Amino acid sequence: MTSIENLRPPRTAVASLLPVLLVASLAFACWAFVLNGSGTGMYVWAMTRLNIPPVSSMEPMEHMWTQVYVVQMVGMWWGMMLAMMLLPIAIAFYRDRRTSGVRQTLAFLLGYSLVWLGFAVIATGLQWTLERAGLVHAFMMWSLSAELSCVLLVGAGVYQMLPAHEKYRSACKVATVSLQAGLTYGRSCVISSAPLMLLFFAGGSMNLVWMLGLTLFVCVERNLPNPGMFDRISGAGLIALGLWCGVGT
Repeated sequence: MTSIENLRPPRTAVASLLPVLLVASLAFACWAFVLNGSGTGMYVWAMTRLNIPPVSSMEPMEHMWTQVYVVQMVGMWWGMMLAMMLLPIAIAFYRDRRTSGVRQTLAFLLGYSLVWLGFAVIATGLQWTLERAGLVHAFMMWSLSAELSCVLLVGAGVYQMLPAHEKYRSACKVATVSLQAGLTYGRSCVISSAPLMLLFFAGGSMNLVWMLGLTLFVCVERNLPNPGMFDRISGAGLIALGLWCGVGT
């Protein structure tokens, strides 16, 4: 008779899945946080539109940026970025199956998360600036300007085809699992993905259509063996969409 011990997977196999489970758990928690309104009390589904991009005829609105609201906006951006960007890491960890301890994996996630926290702070400042200029709606958080949408989309498309994008995306490899590795990996991810992430100002910061679309976009480009063609096609598509937004007005 086969004993229960024989039915258990080897300890090394279980240990190799721990990094995957930790990353996936954090990603799940971030998605739950975002779907619940990111602590802002806003109803995410009401802010989700299929329009690409949802340029609105709404009038700009004044909004009081209190210290609490600033923290909420930083938390919103941070949660969105981690929800989206942790999924490619989970896939990379699963494909590699390296054996890393819980402490090393947590240290890596800490370093990676801190880099995206820096991006969240910058994005929040940019959001405040665009709101004050009347270019982004204060509550719906999407572009009120076709010109702004055009600039963001064309800029992201051009960046997709630049050597700098390929350089930093290629550096998004998990060579080791440590705090320093998380900081280095996060830096490469932010530089390679920032223009795409700024598209939330065009489509809406809490627009789930754009969140899911950009998540899929990043997962595909990070897992293709030769993403050069994808870069050119996606870049051309973003430029065309941006020009269409500009000409459409």
